Amino acid sequence: MTDRACPVCASAVPAGNAFCGACGARLPATGTEPRADALIGRVVDTRFRVLRLIGTGGMGAVYLAEHVGIGKRVAIKVLRADLRNHPDLVGRFRREAMAVSKLTDPHTITVFDFGVWRGLVYLVMEYLRGADLAMVLEREGRLEPGAALDVCLQILSSLAEAHSKGIVHRDLKPENVFITRAAGGDELVKVLDFGLAKMMPSHQRTDQGFQTREGALLGTPYYMAPEQIRGDAVDGRCDLYAVGALLFRMLTGRHPYEHLNPMRVFEAHLEGNVPTFAAVAPELKVPAGTEALIRSLLSVEASDRPADALAVIERIHAVMGDGRHRGRSQAPLPAQSALPEPARPEPTEPDAVSAFSTSMLLDDAPWAAPEATEEVVDPATREDFLAYERGLRRRGVVRTLVLLLVAGVALGGGGWLLFGRAPKPITVEVEPNNEPKDATALTLGVPLTGHLGARQHQDRSDRDVYRALIPGAAGALTVQLTGVPRIDLILEGFDKDGGKLFEVNGAGVGEGEALRAHPVTVDQVYLSVREVWVQGEPPSENSTDAYTLTVTVEP
Repeated sequence: MTDRACPVCASAVPAGNAFCGACGARLPATGTEPRADALIGRVVDTRFRVLRLIGTGGMGAVYLAEHVGIGKRVAIKVLRADLRNHPDLVGRFRREAMAVSKLTDPHTITVFDFGVWRGLVYLVMEYLRGADLAMVLEREGRLEPGAALDVCLQILSSLAEAHSKGIVHRDLKPENVFITRAAGGDELVKVLDFGLAKMMPSHQRTDQGFQTREGALLGTPYYMAPEQIRGDAVDGRCDLYAVGALLFRMLTGRHPYEHLNPMRVFEAHLEGNVPTFAAVAPELKVPAGTEALIRSLLSVEASDRPADALAVIERIHAVMGDGRHRGRSQAPLPAQSALPEPARPEPTEPDAVSAFSTSMLLDDAPWAAPEATEEVVDPATREDFLAYERGLRRRGVVRTLVLLLVAGVALGGGGWLLFGRAPKPITVEVEPNNEPKDATALTLGVPLTGHLGARQHQDRSDRDVYRALIPGAAGALTVQLTGVPRIDLILEGFDKDGGKLFEVNGAGVGEGEALRAHPVTVDQVYLSVREVWVQGEPPSENSTDAYTLTVTVEP
C-alpha cells in the first residue's frame, strides 16, 4: 500500500495510519468518503476561528478564518509537518515573521500574527480578493508597456522598504505578485511570500530548481539570479534581477530564457545572453530606454545592476515620462480560483482568494475557477489589529488598577479577599513540557488534559512531562491515564534524579493506562506520557484527541 495525503495539511501519511502524524487529523478509512476537515470550526490559539479550507499544497494548508475578537476575516496558514519538526527553523520563522510583520508599504502583503498551537505552526495574513500576475498573464498573454511598468513600480515600492530593513524576497515570480483593487477602484499590486524562501531547511539544486531535503521547490528557474544559481551570498539585487525577468515576461509574453530542461535555463542565466525584443517580439513598441533598463537588471554580475530599488524606480519614471500612467485601472480582474475542498455541505461564504493561495502553496494542485460573486467580505486590516491590541492594553491597565485596589484592601485587613483562596489548579498541560525542567505541575486529584502533538524527531514521539508533589514524601500513588485513538501510550515515573520508579504499558492501542496504589518514598514524582515507539516506524501525532491524566496519593 502507498502513502496517502492528509486532507488537512497535505502531508504524506503511511498506509494503515488512521491519523496524520503532521497535524493530528483523523483520516477517512480507505475506500470511504473523506471526513470533514478536523480544523474546521476549531478556534486556533483562542483567537482565530477556522471557517473553511481554501487550499492545500507543498507547504501546508490554507484556511479562511475569523478573528473572534475583531469579527473580521483573515487567512491562516498551517505549515507543513516536516517544517514543524525543526525547532531551529521554527525559531527562525518566528523571527522572520516578526520582521515581515513590521513592513508597512501598501504593496506588501500584511502579516498579522504567528504562533504555535498544539504542535501546529501557523501564520496569519490579510485576506485578499483578485488574481495573481500568473493568472493575468495566462489569460492575456502579455501586458501593455504602460501597465507592465506600472506593475513594476508597485513591486519596487514594496522591495525598497523590505531591502532597507535587510529583508530579501529571493523568490519573486508572477505567482507571488497579487493584483487586487484599492478602495478607489484602481488596481493595487501586492508582493507576497516575503522572506519565506530563505528560511527553508538546507537545500540543494536539482534539475527542477532548488529543493529542500524533503522536496519543496525553492525558487523558479525563469526568475533566479545567477548568484542564487551559483549558491553565492545574495542581497536585494537578486530581487532586482527577478524584476527584470518579470518585466521581460510581461512585455514580450515569454521568459528571457526558455528551455524544456531547467538546467539549460540555469546555464542561460549564467551566460547572460538576453535575447533582444526584435528577436522575440518584433512587433512590440515600448518607450525608449525600456529594453536598456531590462538588460541592466538582467546583468550576470550583481555589481552591474542598478544599486537599489529606488534607483530602478527613478529610471522607470524617466522611461514613462511624467510617471503618472494609471496602468490597467479600469480593466476587469478575473475571479481568483480556489482549490477543491473535501466533500461537505456547501459553505455560505463565497469563494475568495487568500494571499496564501498563490504565495505559499506550490504549483502542484489543480485550480478550478468559482462563479463570480458580489457578496462583500470584510477582511481584517492592520489598523483593526492595532485597535484590538490597544483595547487589550487598556483592559490590562484597568485590571492592574483593580488588582492594586484589591491588594490595598487585603493589606488593610481584608486579606481573605486576596490570600484566603487557594491558587486555581492547572487543568491543561503547559507547553513546552518535553523535559523534566519544563514539567507541568500537577494538582493531586484534579484531572489534567494533554495532547501528543508534533513529534520531537522523525523517530521520536512527543513526550509530556508532569511533576506531582508527594505529601510527607511517602504514600500510595494512583495514576489514571485515558487513551488516545490509534496510539499506544506508555506511562513512566521517575524521581527528581532521573531514577525510574515504575513503567506502565499493559493496555493496547487506543486504551488508557493505570497505576494503582503504588508505594513511593520520595517528595516528588515526574510522570512521562509518550507513545510506545516501534523501531523502523514513524511515531504518531494527534493534536485533536486529548488524554486525561489524574494523580492521587493516599497516606
